[in-house]
Amino acid sequence: MPVVFMAITLLTLCACVPAQIGTPVRNSTPVSNDIVFSDGWERIHSLGKIVVGVSADRPPFAHFNANFLIEGFEIAIMREISQQIGVQAEFHDYTQQGLEQALQSGQIDAAILKASDVSCCANPLRLSHVVYEGSDAVLTLSSSTIISVKSPADIAQKRVGVLRDGSYWSWVSTMVPPERITLLDRNEDAVTELLANNIDIAIVDLTSAEILAANGDVRIAGTALYPLRLVVGAGRSSRNLVEKVNAAMENLIQVGRIEQLAELYLRINKDNILPVPPQDPRAEAAIDATPVSVATTPANGTGFEVCNNGMSLVENLSLDDQNMTNIPAVQPGQPLTKTWRLRNSGNCPWYLSYRLVYAYGNVPEARMSGRAVDIIKEVKQGDTADIHLNLIAPTHPGIYRGVWQLIDGRRKPFGERIVVIVYVPAP
Repeated sequence: MPVVFMAITLLTLCACVPAQIGTPVRNSTPVSNDIVFSDGWERIHSLGKIVVGVSADRPPFAHFNANFLIEGFEIAIMREISQQIGVQAEFHDYTQQGLEQALQSGQIDAAILKASDVSCCANPLRLSHVVYEGSDAVLTLSSSTIISVKSPADIAQKRVGVLRDGSYWSWVSTMVPPERITLLDRNEDAVTELLANNIDIAIVDLTSAEILAANGDVRIAGTALYPLRLVVGAGRSSRNLVEKVNAAMENLIQVGRIEQLAELYLRINKDNILPVPPQDPRAEAAIDATPVSVATTPANGTGFEVCNNGMSLVENLSLDDQNMTNIPAVQPGQPLTKTWRLRNSGNCPWYLSYRLVYAYGNVPEARMSGRAVDIIKEVKQGDTADIHLNLIAPTHPGIYRGVWQLIDGRRKPFGERIVVIVYVPAP
């Protein structure tokens, strides 16, 4: 895959790997404090800590490992940047859709975002230089009747080969059933599986596809189905922070550290990384010229288009694992009630159509028989609500970690993810 680490214009828009790979996620640490700072960097520097939002269900970019530590390419990048600017990184797990709102409201200081997903134009964000850019390719047999693949819909009914834990695995898994996905250990295995008629197509990075297609057995049937351009986002008031991030990125590029991380986590050969183009200096003057428009709060539950939903965890009121330092022990099959105190950190109320739903867990049993919980009364901006979730402890010994999230009336996830984790001891 051609990978570009480029220094592009700063845009105002709306809306060393550690010895032990991975870092714990802290469930609740507010970013704000009583001191007023003119720039987000001043506060970060004062506290010696940068709070980073991630969506930790997207391997190899960010995910929890078997030891419940968060790891991945984005985590490694932000840890490297934080070391460069002299602060510690603290990670919080959010829905992918909730990262922008968390940046706008100051719940987090920074997040790695897909540039094409950043909304426009209310409450603009500041974006760093591009951290990572690449292109995919679809391989088929040269004799295949699959002539052209032009959209993601074209692969939904196909048998697909994709690199195990590679850049495209999580994307493919959202469209193709598991029984039609073949995980590849190496890009070269794509040709083997195609020739054996075990798969219809394979999705790999473009550079690898061009090399594999050179022997004539396979050909490229499509490209750029999943363009990926990652940037570090921060709040509008964080100009100095973004400048620090850009300087750190330039240093990491110069010493080849970004190449090493791309090779380690994304399995992209460093020889495929393109040179950094020069930055356009003209855009600096335009950054602060963009006016800030403020979205209005809808008067009822029908105004979803102007809602900027948000949720942050205030406190664990029961089954508190104390940031995984004291995981509650429960008996097999024991009825449990997990209670969280949550704050509406968005700009519109939570309506009665909003629900708490299960997101994912370390094992299937981590759901612990929990069912979706309806919001039973309207929760206004800034108010808190206590949410009770009835569970049944698993019957087999082990540690079970279930992750839950809020959805709005259109079933769109938002806000910080919340966790219930318990330990069932052996008899």
